[in-house]
Amino acid sequence: MTAAPATQGELYASVAASAMAQTVDPFCAFAGLGTVIRAWIERQALYEATGRHADHQILQSQTVGRPAAALATPAAGVSPRPA
Repeated sequence: MTAAPATQGELYASVAASAMAQTVDPFCAFAGLGTVIRAWIERQALYEATGRHADHQILQSQTVGRPAAALATPAAGVSPRPA
C-alpha cells in the first residue's frame, strides 16, 4: 500500500483522530463519565499549552469529565477529585 497523497493527508488524519476519539466513548460510559468531541477550539492556546511545533496540526479536542449531577458521588472505578 502506498502513502496517501499529500492533498488527502488532512482527510485521513481527521478520520484517524475521530476513530481514536470514539474508543474513549465506551470507557466513559463504563466509568460514568461524559465526553464530547470539539472541533471549534482555541487552537493557538492549545499549541502554546501543549508545546506543539508549527508543523503539527490540532484537528479536534475531546473533553472528558463527570456530569454536573454526578460530581457529588464518584463513578465506579474512578478516583474522586482532590479537594
